[in-house]
Amino acid sequence: MNAYDRLCHTHDYNVTFERGNFTRQLARALGNVDALLRAGGASIEALSHFIVYLRDSSDYNVVEACFAESFSNVLRLILRGPLCRPEWLVEVEGVANDAPGLPVF
Repeated sequence: MNAYDRLCHTHDYNVTFERGNFTRQLARALGNVDALLRAGGASIEALSHFIVYLRDSSDYNVVEACFAESFSNVLRLILRGPLCRPEWLVEVEGVANDAPGLPVF
């Protein structure tokens, strides 16, 4: 799936739009998940769970509060670990089930 109106092309991946701002990076990551789901004809309600990777564990409370408020019925695993790009402070993965338009594996 692609959501090119929302996500960078491969040659732009070295650009971080919210450099150094954890809250904005988290909002951007969640917006990207939503855009990919919509591109597949699904919505955020189709998510079964999230995996959130944090560079700094001190950001855990911010993530937990965001997910408790916005995604209280969605399972989540929040981990500290190395991220793909040095500028990134957070990465978010989501898995959707039973959503029309999404590939079946």
